[in-house]
Amino acid sequence: MPHVSPQPTRPVRVLFVCLGNICRSPSAEGLFRHYVASQGAEGDYEIDSAGLIAHHEGELPDGRMRAHAARRGYSLESRSRPITYEDFFHFDYIIGMDEANRERLLELAPTEELARKVSLLPEWSERSPRDHVPDPYYGGAGRLRARPRPTGDLPARPIRKDPPHRIGWSGSTKQKAPYYLVVVRRFFLW
Repeated sequence: MPHVSPQPTRPVRVLFVCLGNICRSPSAEGLFRHYVASQGAEGDYEIDSAGLIAHHEGELPDGRMRAHAARRGYSLESRSRPITYEDFFHFDYIIGMDEANRERLLELAPTEELARKVSLLPEWSERSPRDHVPDPYYGGAGRLRARPRPTGDLPARPIRKDPPHRIGWSGSTKQKAPYYLVVVRRFFLW
């Protein structure tokens, strides 16, 4: 699991990654942005998403995914882009959606130290019912409804208790990226 020391002089940088950057990772990005904004912490985070392939570069997230997100009050406005070499140096957390994503990210990481930034979204929970975020792209609109989607309402307050299995940061909102990632995992997946 990644271990990042908070940098008081800059935002915490979080990158969500899936295969094409049009379904899962932009959804995680949009939900994370929404939650961080609801906590008044936009300036404390730099949030982005990327894909392992450039096939959809420049495209908005899948229209079906945007429609389902909009019905739940979330906006998915990012443009698809492939992950870059520089991303490994720039971001504090690089979060894949499934094991194939993680394996490829670990292969791409320029150093072992930078590879330690890589994790899977379901790992941000003690009791995750799945070990990956299923890819809805090939399953039609019904699969988008049934699988990875923002569900429920986000809590009005930040999570108060440190997840014992994650990094035990405390203090400012800026230092609570792990707390917020648990919320994203919870409400994005299950």
